[in-house]
Amino acid sequence: MHLVSPEELSGLITARLKQQPTVLVALDGRCGSGKTTLAAQLAEHFPQSITLHTDDFYLPPPQRLRAEAVAPARAGRAVCYKAYSCREGAYLPPRVLGPVPLVIVEGSYSHHPSLAPYYDIKVFVTCSAEEQVRRLRAREGKRYLN
Repeated sequence: MHLVSPEELSGLITARLKQQPTVLVALDGRCGSGKTTLAAQLAEHFPQSITLHTDDFYLPPPQRLRAEAVAPARAGRAVCYKAYSCREGAYLPPRVLGPVPLVIVEGSYSHHPSLAPYYDIKVFVTCSAEEQVRRLRAREGKRYLN
């Protein structure tokens, strides 16, 4: 395991972007570990990017994520998909994103073995158990109980 700061990760991405036209970064980790926050920081630092959330690729996530987003992005094409809304229990209208130089894939199962060949950089985001509980309570409110 190699620990990197967000600044070091930005440097790695910048170096890759100088070597190739499209870079795919996967951010995986436990619930509440900071994946979405890190993705937002990277997106702010790299305005020519898109962020894909694995939660949008519900049922079956690895296959849909690969076919509708990761494979087209790796090929330098636009990504077109219908996000699934658990809250609404339905697919949302189609979204078309990109093509862009940087694609950030954020969420659980972004490191699924079937997706590994598409990524240039894979990051596992983690935090202490105490910090995870604090974040989940802040995010989920009364719905989150130990």
